Amino acid sequence: MISQRQIQRMIECGAYRKLVTRVLANGRCQSETARVRLARADAAAPAGLGLALQRLCELAYGPCPTARDAAERLLRLQRRDGLFGVGADGSIAATAVVLRGLHDWAITQPSPVATGRAVRQAIDIAMNALIKRLTAQRDPLPDQTDVAVLLWQLGTVPAFRKAAPPSLLAMRGGADGDHLRDDDLRRFARAAAA
Repeated sequence: MISQRQIQRMIECGAYRKLVTRVLANGRCQSETARVRLARADAAAPAGLGLALQRLCELAYGPCPTARDAAERLLRLQRRDGLFGVGADGSIAATAVVLRGLHDWAITQPSPVATGRAVRQAIDIAMNALIKRLTAQRDPLPDQTDVAVLLWQLGTVPAFRKAAPPSLLAMRGGADGDHLRDDDLRRFARAAAA
């Protein structure tokens, strides 16, 4: 079991790939496909912090300094286009993980003031950027792994379900590809998209 202190140490030393692996192994999706996607160089920092924030919200049952630190670090990683991750397109999977982490953290706060205006804005901007990216005509649909991570992380979040294109939710995790056939990620995505 991963503790708050272990999470804090990994955040402090920037061990984001290790953070992804450890948090996923502790009560998260046991998918090797998800681990590989989220631990990539273009996604590891935001994905590691987003998963850590989700786990901290479960461990602390309310506000804690390490969770606040993770949320603040995530705000600094948000790109100008609203997404998270490195590269021309950002990372859909990392952005989904960050959004879920910030969403979970926001609902653990005792008041909207405690959540902070910056966090609420970051959530809104990231959600809008993600939906825009998913619905842009010129862009190809994200690959099946990104769709599966996206649905696993945000498929139960009402704001995402309301804004997401129905065709995306109907994909049920984009889980028809051979590499996801027997993968836990497929099961999690299908459940969240239902």
